[in-house]
Amino acid sequence: MEDSIGAIQTFPQFRRLPPEIRWMIWTYCLPCRVVQMHDSAHQRFQSSRFQKRIRTAPAMSAKPPLIAQVCRESRAFAQMHGRVEKTAFWNTPVWFNRSTDTIHIDEDSYRKFGRREDDDGEDVEPGLQELVEYSDIPLSVSRSIFLGFDPIHPKGSDFARWALQRVIERGECTVLLTSTSVHLNYQDACASGLFGHFAEETPAFVDINDARQVKALSAVCDMAPMRKGSTRNWDVLQVYEQISNGYMNHYITCFLQCVRTMWLKENNALRDTFIPWKFGCGREDKPSYKKILEQLPRFTFVVAVHFHKSKDKLTSRIFTLQIHTLSDRAK
Repeated sequence: MEDSIGAIQTFPQFRRLPPEIRWMIWTYCLPCRVVQMHDSAHQRFQSSRFQKRIRTAPAMSAKPPLIAQVCRESRAFAQMHGRVEKTAFWNTPVWFNRSTDTIHIDEDSYRKFGRREDDDGEDVEPGLQELVEYSDIPLSVSRSIFLGFDPIHPKGSDFARWALQRVIERGECTVLLTSTSVHLNYQDACASGLFGHFAEETPAFVDINDARQVKALSAVCDMAPMRKGSTRNWDVLQVYEQISNGYMNHYITCFLQCVRTMWLKENNALRDTFIPWKFGCGREDKPSYKKILEQLPRFTFVVAVHFHKSKDKLTSRIFTLQIHTLSDRAK
């Protein structure tokens, strides 16, 4: 890693490159991030119970990409590909790239959805509605939105049915099975490749069926420091073990059972009182169901890995060196 940084520093001719090449380099540096629909940073409803629940929600990064801090050209490029938008229930401004970033909704979004006409007269931010309902923007959903069966709402809660409609509008959808976090120094986070070139893609979505991404997660587990008497970084190891031993398949099966039965009920192909757990394997191939279920998008099942910078001197030094390197290349 240090050798590669040193090699980059010896290249002073960046400004002499053709504009097209420089443009390709800036494009290569753009991150692909996940922005959650619910702003878990808001303190209003953060009870101790809620603190535990937000573990399944990707964190939200309000900062513009690092290349926006390099030079005028890179900042202009970043502004062409993203802007500050209100993508959370509490109108929190977030830098969002509509072509590469993903909107994430989870069960905690229901806390606001259910309060659309509360005492304060608040409503869902119009800009947020636009982003979620714009089918060209990638969408990810938490599996827990659709799980379970409520006799009072046999077709699913209003929020779950609304979320399902947003899913149906897209040809592909990412399903978050669970979340974990890892503490690394900045150098290792960049070297892992899991969090982007400058470790600003957090949380990172790891496709459990993609061998390359799972291997990258394994490398992160090897890099994660383990301290005696501390549980830090144990969780990421457990998640990796669950992927390796196939335990995540149980999550996938439960999710598919619930989503399929909910969609069939929406189309009056199943009675409202039908319990999802009775929708056994192979039942989706029944001719009367198959045509309806073909309307569901292709699901990609992932785990979210949050990167937390270790507080050490090396982290700060490497991070500063990366920024200065890009700045020197652009001069």
